[in-house]
Amino acid sequence: MSKTKLLGSAADLAAWLGVSERRVGQLADENIAVKVARAVYDIRASVEGYIKLLKKNATAQGSEELLKERVLLTREKRKQAEIETAALEGKMLEADIVQRFWAQMVGDARTELLSIPTTHAGQLASEENPNQVQKLLDAAISNALNKLANYDAGKFVEEYIQEHGAEIRSATEIDGEPVGGSTPHSAI
Repeated sequence: MSKTKLLGSAADLAAWLGVSERRVGQLADENIAVKVARAVYDIRASVEGYIKLLKKNATAQGSEELLKERVLLTREKRKQAEIETAALEGKMLEADIVQRFWAQMVGDARTELLSIPTTHAGQLASEENPNQVQKLLDAAISNALNKLANYDAGKFVEEYIQEHGAEIRSATEIDGEPVGGSTPHSAI
């Protein structure tokens, strides 16, 4: 096939490329649209140049998407490594143990708070001064909340071990053996 020149104006080239005449001028400034004379363009060469530009942009865009995916993958790998490191250092507990700990702690706090009316009913009934009633209730509620704040996680873990006859394990195990060293009482 012979490559005869197909010549046209900026308007002709704009129609071929599906762009504005202004864009044709920009493409000529970027040496993508081939100008053969003033306001005369080689349509065939300009179309080929424009196709190359589009391919280059598409490749660059694909590279950007690939880079974004690599960044996401790297971030996820880092998170996984942090989790594995925490498990190796004994800073993680099985979700079941933590769930039981919180259930017991909240249950004990609930019991303590619900016992206030029963425990203090006689004393409150005989009190005529509303300020004194408020002080008694404040003291009882503060006492219950202080017990909650001072809940002994280590004691819970030891009771759990005695009750279940199991060793606290980290999240990652190999052949049933715990990974890491000590029992992480402070991790709860």
